[in-house]
Amino acid sequence: MNLFKTPQGKGEVLLLGFAVWIVTCFSGGTASSALAQEDWSSLDINEHLMGATNVHAIAGNGGLSVGFSAQGELTVLTYPSPSYTDQLAYVTSNHPDARKQPYFGAKESMGAFFGLRYRSGSAENFTWLRGEGRTSTVGYAAEDAPVPVTMLRHETLGITVTLTDLVLPEADVLARNVSIALDADSSIEPIALVAYANLSPTLSRVPKLPIVDWALEPHHDYAAVYDAERDAILHFKPGDTGLVESLIDLFSPPANDYGPIGDLLKSATVEAAAVEAIASDPDSRYSEGVYVAMGAAETRVGRNVQIGFDTTDFCASIDELGDNILLIPERFPEADPMDLSALDMLRCTKHALDSILEREGWMYSAEDAYTDAADGLSGSRIAAGQVNTAMELPLENSGGSFSSTFYFAFGAKGKDAYKALDEARSLGFEKHLENTLSHWKARIDPLRLPDSDDSELLAFCKRTLVNLLVGTDRNTGAIVASLSRQPAYGEDWPRDGAFFNAALDAAGLHDLVTQRLLKYAQWQRKEPSAAEPIIDPAPPPDPDDPSTLMYPAGAWEMNYFADGMTGGFIRFEIDNTAFLLWNYAYHAGYIEDESAREQYLNDVWPTVKDAADLLTRWRDASTGLPAPANENDNPAYTATLFGAGPIFAALNGATKISRQLGHEDDAIKYENRASELRQAIQTHLIDEDTGFLLERRNISGHPGSNLHAASSTAIWPGRLLDFADANTRLQMETNLDDVLEALRGETDGGSYLNKVTLTAALALAGTDSFTEVEEALGYLVHELPTAGTLHYGEVFLVRDGTYDQRVANPHLWAASLTYLTAMAATRPELFDRHLCVLPETAVDTPFDCSENPSVGGDEDSDRKKGKNGCRNVVAQGLFFFFLVGVFLIVRFGRRFYGV
Repeated sequence: MNLFKTPQGKGEVLLLGFAVWIVTCFSGGTASSALAQEDWSSLDINEHLMGATNVHAIAGNGGLSVGFSAQGELTVLTYPSPSYTDQLAYVTSNHPDARKQPYFGAKESMGAFFGLRYRSGSAENFTWLRGEGRTSTVGYAAEDAPVPVTMLRHETLGITVTLTDLVLPEADVLARNVSIALDADSSIEPIALVAYANLSPTLSRVPKLPIVDWALEPHHDYAAVYDAERDAILHFKPGDTGLVESLIDLFSPPANDYGPIGDLLKSATVEAAAVEAIASDPDSRYSEGVYVAMGAAETRVGRNVQIGFDTTDFCASIDELGDNILLIPERFPEADPMDLSALDMLRCTKHALDSILEREGWMYSAEDAYTDAADGLSGSRIAAGQVNTAMELPLENSGGSFSSTFYFAFGAKGKDAYKALDEARSLGFEKHLENTLSHWKARIDPLRLPDSDDSELLAFCKRTLVNLLVGTDRNTGAIVASLSRQPAYGEDWPRDGAFFNAALDAAGLHDLVTQRLLKYAQWQRKEPSAAEPIIDPAPPPDPDDPSTLMYPAGAWEMNYFADGMTGGFIRFEIDNTAFLLWNYAYHAGYIEDESAREQYLNDVWPTVKDAADLLTRWRDASTGLPAPANENDNPAYTATLFGAGPIFAALNGATKISRQLGHEDDAIKYENRASELRQAIQTHLIDEDTGFLLERRNISGHPGSNLHAASSTAIWPGRLLDFADANTRLQMETNLDDVLEALRGETDGGSYLNKVTLTAALALAGTDSFTEVEEALGYLVHELPTAGTLHYGEVFLVRDGTYDQRVANPHLWAASLTYLTAMAATRPELFDRHLCVLPETAVDTPFDCSENPSVGGDEDSDRKKGKNGCRNVVAQGLFFFFLVGVFLIVRFGRRFYGV
């Protein structure tokens, strides 16, 4: 694909942008029956638009973040944030059978992985450790740490390979340890490992198009050099050249200026001294950017390396994505018609590497490192444009087990990456492993878990909390939906974020929630915003002035990169704003100190007021319902329970905050609007036959428009209806029955079913139906998670009696909802504390604060950890003896006192 010139190139870079448009504009239906019986479903359409998620385990430190396939390949490598940017050349397929293809359809030279050079008899041979014919198992070194352990079995060679991966907690370094155990009858002799990496360093990002870091692979990458003195490969991209940062850049991507390296490559031969001069001091020649220093644990003179020109056909991968997008109407015949003819024009014209070589006039030749590995590395120490690398590592023999460690060290400058590598090398891998496990244990141990003796439930909840922290940007506290880049979920959705915050508060991480809410306050839209051509849809009519076509102030965007850059192009998701406004009030209940709570409320008051004023005025005068807006990642403007339920909760929360701070006029305004909205919902969004809240499902093809999500979230956290009301309970029982059908594997699959189970755990507590909540939780914990890693995707499909997790694995919100379900089922006293510390309103539903004691910081009634729980037991015992004493006094008082 030519991204540098020709009219075709201008359109090609938008191909994946079209894919994003299509997934959100899709009207959803059922998949064609033939494909549905095999490997296709409307549930996992995001994979069939943007590529299958090939992530089975993750690691990270809030900066450097890594995803691994089931065979231990690197498939995601983001730096300097879990949110941005992907530094790896890796693109999977979006074909319906992508998950059945090797590497999910990615080209075999994409990603990063290991090979083995070995001797068999008198012959020397080579094999990649991953590949067909290998069996693999994946887990984590500890249930409370992000340290993936992948075991690969090679029957033909008689070896078992163990890959242990970790990201150092205090440094942006990925350490990959490989251990090879030989069977007693194995006939091979390991000689060396080959560490292969197809990195694609980039800093490119475009607001509202969160696909640029992987969908423009032919334009990314820059150069790599080998520093012989340090025994390290430096693969890098300066931050002042060739970046795609705007729509203009998309239409005409700027070319890279390769500087001194480009000059060297114009000669057929390059002197080692010239390479060493650049490699030893890159910062004097190139600007800050992203630098990756790669090397073995121990330095070695005369290392075999290959830095080659990458001949991977990225063009074919991008073309295939477009081909499969064109087939979507055929595969979804029930969907609304879509004109996809424009995608026919988006075809590759020339291989990216060929274009670069031709334009730059480079004469230097360096064999592709992937192909070079098979017969021994050729020794090229430099390449640019499109680059891949390989390094040979000696294997240490210890009692028949052979091992080696390889590091990827990151920095904004070359010297930073080199320093990180040097410091990592100074400790052995075992010490890094010990330190990493200790670090994470110290972070997870204090957190609250469900009050349960179910070891699998506790392990799942620990993994969920670990993954949440891995997905949390260390600088801003933003949390990504997933590390996944296919689909592109590396952003913070305020809707998800409100539930993340609820989970973090339940776990005891109250300070992190405060940090996140203050950051959201900075990101709130302060002024009305006009639509941007090409990307943005037309804004909805403003109910105060229908002629005003602006996205209103007071709202939050669809999602954000971790530094606040707008991530998505659906500009006014009213439920996003509503859930987040509710969360500002909800979190207040977890701030134990009254003065600190008052300070927090004053700090967020301007944000709360702006959002509440917007939701108050954004009403349909004829119905009392909200005026049309985006709901639930749907680009159409609608007014359904998806928006109305959260808005009710938000306005009630804003009323409480206003009243607490003495803003009574605002409190009355929000309270009146909440009361009007409740009446409008009861008039227009109640089924006359059942008395149930109307779902109005399938307003989009997005998996969030799932079974009973709208009614369940209106009941909690919305608290639109009284839990004790018979019809409310009947609706939740009906919702739960339908969810159980999917959880039992009796349907094609499901998504976000735990939105229902979370509400049911709270609303059905103490009823006979609570046994169905427990059954549902059993499926969510024991049946659905991926074996070994305990992950969810955004959706699951039921195939051949098994649950197949797909789309953005591991999906942090999906898992967090199960954690919240477990906490609600076993520790309901941890929920809705704001109702007991903030003033009552006229629209409150009944809530018993006597059963909702003080949060007690991180030492509430923690029965699992024996903290305040022990005090409660002691207190109960003293009270028991007190009652016994009273009884004895009353019973025998006459004898002693003449009573």
